[in-house]
Parts: sequence; C-alpha cells; structure tokens
Amino acid sequence: MADNHHEVLSTVDKFVEALSTGDAAGVGALFTDDAVIWHNYDQVGQPALEALAALAALAALQPRYEIAGRDVVDGACIQRHVVHLTLPGGESASIAAIQRISLAGSRIRRIDEYMDSAQMAPVVQAMQAMQANPPAGV
Repeated sequence: MADNHHEVLSTVDKFVEALSTGDAAGVGALFTDDAVIWHNYDQVGQPALEALAALAALAALQPRYEIAGRDVVDGACIQRHVVHLTLPGGESASIAAIQRISLAGSRIRRIDEYMDSAQMAPVVQAMQAMQANPPAGV
C-alpha cells in the first residue's frame, strides 16, 4: 500500500508541475488513452485529450498552485488547492478547487473536478478573449 501511495503522489506532483509550466505534452503523457475529466459546474465528462487544448490559454495566465492538502484513498488522490492566476490586464484571480484524481498504474484515468463557477468567471472570460485575439506570434 505504501508503494501505491508514493506512486499516486508522484504522478500527481508531475501533473501539477506540467500544468504549472504549460507542458501540454507532459500532461498528455500522464493520461491513459481513455482518460476523462468531469466538471461539477457543467456535469460533463470531457475526454482528457480534448481538455489539453485549453492548456495554452491557462499557461498564459501563469498558474501557481497552492496545495492545501492531499489524501490518498483507494489508489486515488483527493487534492485541495487554490490556483492563482494573472489576468491579461495584470489583475489576479484565484480559484479554489478539489480534485479526485484516479489512476490506472502510474497514469491518470479520471479527474473529478469541483470548482466555484463564480470564481472561475473572470478566468473563463480572459481565456475566451485570448482565444479570440491571440497575442502576436502565436
């Protein structure tokens, strides 16, 4: 059980690091081929590889993850964190979240993600604006 505990936390550490640096290939390599990310705010299970498209916009907002706690239960990591972001105008935004990250071996097969949609609103607006008007050179 201790080996599994270490493997789960190691994979989750790699996941958070890749998200923090905008490493889409690194994030993608951590998912199983059939991985799904479910969101509480829309009740949709999205194929993980589809979700990778949003990584470029997220990386542009300079995400910083403040891990509030982690528990490993039945081979899954329950992670509580706050994502701190810098919006294009220089304002800051923070989103508190809880994720249940389920693994198959050392790869992520499912993430159940719980976030407050009100905290997400300015971030979603910024990401949509960046997708509509990408910075020069992108």
